[in-house]
Amino acid sequence: MIKIEEHRSYKYAKGVINREIPAPRYVIKQCEKFIEICDGKSDKYFIDEEKLSKIDSILKLLVMPRGLKAGQSIYECSCGYQWILYASALCIVYRENPQKRRYETVILEVGRKNFKTFTIATVFILLFLLEPKFSKFYSVAPDGALSREVKTAIE
Repeated sequence: MIKIEEHRSYKYAKGVINREIPAPRYVIKQCEKFIEICDGKSDKYFIDEEKLSKIDSILKLLVMPRGLKAGQSIYECSCGYQWILYASALCIVYRENPQKRRYETVILEVGRKNFKTFTIATVFILLFLLEPKFSKFYSVAPDGALSREVKTAIE
């Protein structure tokens, strides 16, 4: 089991809150909520550290297929916003029902050329491995060509 304070998602969120990492105000607010939940200050939610540990293990096994970091693990290549997305979207659960995630819908708005498609493909792979059989997942894009990019990235 991991110590949440040492996890990359927690360190990124702390860096954003402490203004060491520049971020828009809504990202700062989201990071504050994330830290509050991780520190156990939320009555409604907690972070499933066991699932976060599984995600770490999976990402250490998956390898970057191409690009500057081809051959390295996705774990090593993931950046701050990716870590907080993985941890927040997949590991924050209800205290009363730990099987239910806080976020069922996730919207990722990041500037051009910042690995959005690859990040979403990685989330899909994680969901394929962590969610119950026969679960349904959707990726929405303005047109079919952009939607197929996620499929291509998964492949």
